[in-house]
Amino acid sequence: MPHCIPKGLIASNFATAVIPKPRPKARLRPYRPWSWQELFAVLHRAGPHLRAVLAVMANTRLDPSDALNLRRDKIADGVICGVRGKTGVEVPIPIGPTLRAALDAAPRHDAGTILASSKGTAWTYDGFSIVWHRSSRPRASSAPP
Repeated sequence: MPHCIPKGLIASNFATAVIPKPRPKARLRPYRPWSWQELFAVLHRAGPHLRAVLAVMANTRLDPSDALNLRRDKIADGVICGVRGKTGVEVPIPIGPTLRAALDAAPRHDAGTILASSKGTAWTYDGFSIVWHRSSRPRASSAPP
């Protein structure tokens, strides 16, 4: 904001009056890695189409938009060539035994992407987001195994 003042875009930096609020020390980080127990509990209660996405994300460290855009025609010799949405750079993603098992267990479909929704079509980010938020709501029957 300070760079806008000399250009006459704003009269003053309005954010200077905001008092920063310290984060309580006992509060968990908002974005932290999942424990193995948390990951297994979520995978256990997720449907097969969602389980495949979560397994790919957990095994590749890709964010949802990058994982959902992985294409079948980009798999060769045990490697997926994916494109990072943030940088636009093509990255090689090795398919290890755990990822191979997750992909083999995924429901069969005719979409051009590796992952597909329950309708058998390529996921959209919005569609995945809705399914993820619905499935991650606490339920009485959602206790880990």
